[in-house]
Amino acid sequence: MVLASRAGAAPRVWHHVAVSDPQASSAPVDTEPATRIRPRPASPKIRPYFVLGLISLLFSLYLAWHLLGDLPNRMVAGNPADIRLFIWYLEHDSQSVLHGHDPLLFTTMNAPVGVSAMWNTSLLLPALVMTPVTLLAGPLAAYNVLFVLALATGPLCAFPLLRRFTDSGPAAGLGALVFGFSPAVLASGTISSGPPPAATPSSAGRGRPRWPPR
Repeated sequence: MVLASRAGAAPRVWHHVAVSDPQASSAPVDTEPATRIRPRPASPKIRPYFVLGLISLLFSLYLAWHLLGDLPNRMVAGNPADIRLFIWYLEHDSQSVLHGHDPLLFTTMNAPVGVSAMWNTSLLLPALVMTPVTLLAGPLAAYNVLFVLALATGPLCAFPLLRRFTDSGPAAGLGALVFGFSPAVLASGTISSGPPPAATPSSAGRGRPRWPPR
């Protein structure tokens, strides 16, 4: 565009210069489809526990198949006295917590003095966890569920202990299964046959020699 100016002066010429839009983005547009985020595989250190836990659970369900058909009315034979005591604990602890009573003192046993739960295997934590099962299906059903889970957790607790003595994961897993489903464990027929091995890895200590020696 040319504008007139004073006489004798050269005309001024105005040029239109394109101005970029400040809101427009100059970054290149990615036309490729976004790649899907794949879930990370399980850690090699955790994977053996999943495999061993699945095998242990299948063994446990197979051995307790006769209980699964009627959990509220069937009981493992061989140690009925201890099983009845554990059933009583399961029902008493859940009822004590629901009604605001002290779950560590049993006044309904050895009345009127009562019995301290700290001197007995009262199963306080398992009883609280199994409270929904106890209320819905009864204490015997809760005990049978704990029995199946206790058998399955025995090998899992023994596995890290055996790994201290061998570099072979399959060998340690086989040894854990032999321990968890040994005749001594199965003959007890109580839920106490499963949880106690949880303390064995810490009792082994560090620096134990592996077998075979190098």
